[in-house]
This record gives sequence, structure tokens and C-alpha cells, in this order.
Amino acid sequence: MRRLERRMSQSELAAILGITQGHYSKISSGKLKLSKRLRASAEQWLGSFSSTYEGSDSERLKQLLGIIDASCAEAMHILNTK
Repeated sequence: MRRLERRMSQSELAAILGITQGHYSKISSGKLKLSKRLRASAEQWLGSFSSTYEGSDSERLKQLLGIIDASCAEAMHILNTK
């Protein structure tokens, strides 16, 4: 619900959590169980919201950097498997 409130895509939140969009989709649909590590990451993300910083430019920049980082990691994985 918080993802939708923030108008974030699954890919954006997945990048913040350090997983792929496909992995996020499987968890949110109940096809995969939430690991302890991922639960901790999600709880940290949910706990990071405060009225002071919610929607700030720095928060959005942090989210975008997470997306870039995840995209680079996925690209490296693809390159290394070919």
C-alpha cells in the first residue's frame, strides 16, 4: 500500500529493496515467501518515512540511485552469464 501511495512502480521499490521486479512480483502475489533479510529491508524502508522527509528531493534521489544500482547489477549479471 505504501508503494502505491508513493506512486512507485514495482521496479522502483524492488531496486530499493535490492531485488528484481520479478522477485518482488512473486513475493507480492504470494508465490514466494519473504526472507528474513528482505523482511528487514522492507521494514527499514517502511520505517524510513517521516513527515519531515516524506516526498523530499533527497528521498527521491535515494530511490533513483537504488534503481540505478539494481539496474547496473542486473546488467552485470546478464553480461556475465553470456
